[in-house]
Amino acid sequence: MTDQATTHPLPPGVLHVRCDNPSAMTLSGTNSYVITRADGVADGGERALVIDPGPDEHGHVGALVDAVRGVSNVDVLLTHHHDDHEGGAARLVELLSEAGVRARVWGGAQGIPLVDGQIFDDVQVVLAPGHTADSVAYVFERDGDVVLFSGDTLLGGSSSFIAHPDGDLTDYLVTLDVLEAALEATPGAVLAPGHGDVGGDALAVIDAYRHHRNERLDGVRAALAQAPSDADDAARVDAVIDGVYGGVDAALRPAVEAVVAAQLAHLTRIGEV
Repeated sequence: MTDQATTHPLPPGVLHVRCDNPSAMTLSGTNSYVITRADGVADGGERALVIDPGPDEHGHVGALVDAVRGVSNVDVLLTHHHDDHEGGAARLVELLSEAGVRARVWGGAQGIPLVDGQIFDDVQVVLAPGHTADSVAYVFERDGDVVLFSGDTLLGGSSSFIAHPDGDLTDYLVTLDVLEAALEATPGAVLAPGHGDVGGDALAVIDAYRHHRNERLDGVRAALAQAPSDADDAARVDAVIDGVYGGVDAALRPAVEAVVAAQLAHLTRIGEV
């Protein structure tokens, strides 16, 4: 799946810092974001926000420290617990504390639990389970500009990875509806994903993701219809991998099996399997 949406710049006061950790899973690298005043100036006494500090990579964490230099309070907001998003949080807090900055981590495995609707200045928390049970998104709104920080719930130019057991496809499909509802009054919302291209039309990407998931589920249903009626769970997984994915390399098979398990769990949950 590719994102064909028009690319829009991030608004003033929102800085994108990409970590140099490209891979098949992280695409071009983990996207971190820093939110300061609209003019981008960090002024002593005010607060800055860092969304997803990324992995514990010295150069990347150092760039985030530089980006918030001059503030006295930093809230580090995590979208979920995966190491490529929160791994650098502890080091970031340590370096900021050494510089006399009060820093707190929210969300993920390390931080203070988040509450749906919680507000951090111009940013509102939206609980978004699906990619992981603890996934959240953040909606930024200032002076008419709206940005959706989606973590791994939505990516720029690729589909999100929903793998059983932490990933839940039923929850994920509900989350797409929740995010759409949160943005429906602001059709110009810009997507700031956890990986991939930044600046897509958030609502268009949500719609494309929903279409992709429903299309994939139709393929799963068709593959299951060809499987023996008495097939066990392992046989069903094999049938879907062969019918939908055309077989996979042995090195990738465990990951694909986890994805298929999430698909089958969803169909079971809605009474189709």
